[in-house]
Amino acid sequence: MIKICGITKEEEAVFLKDLPVDLIGFVFAKSKRQVTTEQARKMGRLLSPYQKKVGVFVNEEMENVNKIAIDAGLDFIQLHGEETNEDIKKAVVPVIKAIGIRKEADFELLNQYKDAAYLLVDHRTNDAYGGTGSAFDWSWLNRIPIEKRTDTFVAGGINPSNVGDLSSIGWIHHIDVSSGVEGISAKEKSLVEALIKNWKGEMMR
Repeated sequence: MIKICGITKEEEAVFLKDLPVDLIGFVFAKSKRQVTTEQARKMGRLLSPYQKKVGVFVNEEMENVNKIAIDAGLDFIQLHGEETNEDIKKAVVPVIKAIGIRKEADFELLNQYKDAAYLLVDHRTNDAYGGTGSAFDWSWLNRIPIEKRTDTFVAGGINPSNVGDLSSIGWIHHIDVSSGVEGISAKEKSLVEALIKNWKGEMMR
């Protein structure tokens, strides 16, 4: 699956509707891509009914997360901070649990979130949990347990130029991309199309 994260404009939702993108992410955590519940709801209505809407949160109270999920019509909640498996159990919709990767040993953390529908590995820096546009060492992906590989997204530094390298690994099924398909101030259709072409093209070889 392909997830495009951090859309902020209705124009982005309009062109994404007609592309083979599976999930669309709305960032509710403090970020340059942060949107309100109302903005997410409006953009969500412009998407294809087959595209799933994901809300991204960082260390937010689960009561508030659930309220936003209901009000914005989200299909998934993505927890991108220090949330626990107990927090995941409280969610009103399925959870994508993000794990920040600084070093190879951080992949051990994937075993802590048994109730997540999906896991997501993203490059974490000292300043941000994710969304940095930088990648961790993809050779570390072999540390993902075999039984979790079909349910794990890879994020961080993915763009049309390098996505073929990632898909050539063979067992990577899901990617999450944000800054890699952005122009000056928004997602660009041509970059998303190039990402899709290079990702799916390599997978079909």
